[in-house]
Amino acid sequence: MLFALSSVLIDVDHWFWAIYKAKKWWLHEAYFWTLKDIERMKEYEAKGRMPNQVLHVFHTAEFTTLLLAASFLLPVLWPVFFGMAFHITCDMLEMIVTKTTHRRKWVLLRR
Repeated sequence: MLFALSSVLIDVDHWFWAIYKAKKWWLHEAYFWTLKDIERMKEYEAKGRMPNQVLHVFHTAEFTTLLLAASFLLPVLWPVFFGMAFHITCDMLEMIVTKTTHRRKWVLLRR
């Protein structure tokens, strides 16, 4: 159950990004804003420009490493770690196939 929940709930950071960037507090508003943001990115890329990267904090290497370390201290977190790792792996594979890995900030410490 923890594996399944964590592999889905990791995407709450997409909502956090919509709240931060567009002040879209309602989930449905954030969803539709995100769809428009993706279209905007596609338009930038069609013009040969690089879109700004999105920051989904739970998808970063630092958060994943922190969760891994916490899992050694609290074994109950292992299913959460593996669920989130599964989700991130699926995201990465999709972005590699669609050649959109540059759209997301994968590491917090890089500019």
